[in-house]
Amino acid sequence: MAAIEDKAVRTRVTDALLHAVRGGDTLGAIARAAGRNAQKAADSQTSYEKICADQKAAYDARNPHKKQEA
Repeated sequence: MAAIEDKAVRTRVTDALLHAVRGGDTLGAIARAAGRNAQKAADSQTSYEKICADQKAAYDARNPHKKQEA
């Protein structure tokens, strides 16, 4: 903003920026949305053991020589 030479334009840009940051609790809304998304992601996580079992099953399915013959 310091590079804007016209004082009237610089004032309008500064006022618009301050209004965007301060007005309407914009930052609070962003923080709440981020918190909700983080909680949603944490709630939908599967267990580490299940992930490992799924990966092992996929690996075994692609590598028949790893299967034990009965």
